[in-house]
This record gives sequence, structure tokens and C-alpha cells, in this order.
Amino acid sequence: MPLSICATPIGNLDDVTLRVLEELRAADLVLCEDTRRTRILLARHGIDARLESHHRHNEAARTPRVLERLRAGEIDVGILALPVAMDGLEAAPLYDEPFMLAVPASHALADRERVKVEDLRGETLLLLEDGHCLRDQALAVCERGGAVESLEVRATSLPTLVQMVAGGLGVTLLPEAAAAALVPPKGAIELVAFAAPPPGRTIGLAWRTSSARLRE
Repeated sequence: MPLSICATPIGNLDDVTLRVLEELRAADLVLCEDTRRTRILLARHGIDARLESHHRHNEAARTPRVLERLRAGEIDVGILALPVAMDGLEAAPLYDEPFMLAVPASHALADRERVKVEDLRGETLLLLEDGHCLRDQALAVCERGGAVESLEVRATSLPTLVQMVAGGLGVTLLPEAAAAALVPPKGAIELVAFAAPPPGRTIGLAWRTSSARLRE
């Protein structure tokens, strides 16, 4: 299944190129940010395609499904956070993404320009539920800094995690790109960068070792 990236209209549903419509008609699967809006666009142009929501806010929950599809041969490559269970897969790093510390606006660290991992000592760290790759990465930082994982509440998604911080339940770590999208400026949450070298994660490309694409 070749990968095609298509720019679709935000407003006028007819403001789309013929090439994009051809790609959408030929696609086995269309990954989109909002399936409801995309379904309206496709219906307008008589396209019946299988849709799946995929965006930075549900990335952690989608990783297991991406790995499942890779191993089943439904897709050739996947972009995800490393490391992953490499059973039957190979991977290569693409770039490193730093974490940001998200704290309530009234928190003692909210006015800091930068923090160190050690500044997390004693803080209540809010994490995603078991099974999310981001949880394991943030937990490793938690252990290094001496933070205490919240055992009372865990989030099912990044937006929920942000709401919990806004409610004053604790602090959390967010990937830089997701933090910029989820946390509005001058709101109930402050984002604080880490001093160099910042903790973070590696985004990479994964593929099946048996994929015929490797020989192309």
C-alpha cells in the first residue's frame, strides 16, 4: 500500500484538485484528523473509502494498532515513537522530540524559564494508562527526577491528561508538538522547557523485515 499525503480543503468542499480525488478514490485506508468532516468531503465527491482518525492527540493509543498492521502486512511502514517491540520489525530513527513540563499556572515552577529533571523531585506526575508508549517514556523521566506517579488517576488520552493538570491534580510531561497544540497560551497551564540536554523521545520509521519494499 503506497503512502500518499493529500491536502484537503478546510472550507469550500469543491476547492480540491483532481489528483487528490484520484488518490482518495484509490486509497485502501484514509487516515484523517476528523473522520466526520472527511466523510462529508468524500460523500460530496462520491468517494466511499475506509476512514480512521489519526492525529497527534491520539498517537499514543494508535501505536499498538500501527504495529499490528505492520506485522499483518496491511501497511509497509509506520512512523512512531521508538523503541517498540521489534518482533519481526526493523526501525530507524528520524528525529528527537523533547518533552515539555506542563504545570498548573499557580505552580511554583510555572515562572521558571527552564527546569532540570531533578526539579521534579516530590512532584505528583500524571501519566497515561498502561499500554501507552508515552507512559513508559514519561515514567522513566519520573524515576530519574524523583517524582511520584499518581496512583489515584490516570488519563486515557493526551487531552484528558492536560485537563487533569489544569484541574490541579499534578504535573505531566508532553511531547513538544502535542504541547503546542493542546495548551493555549496564558491559560490554566504553563509549559516549561527542560534545560539541556532535555528528556524526550525518538520518532522513527518502522517496517517489516520481510517487506518487499526493502528491495525496491
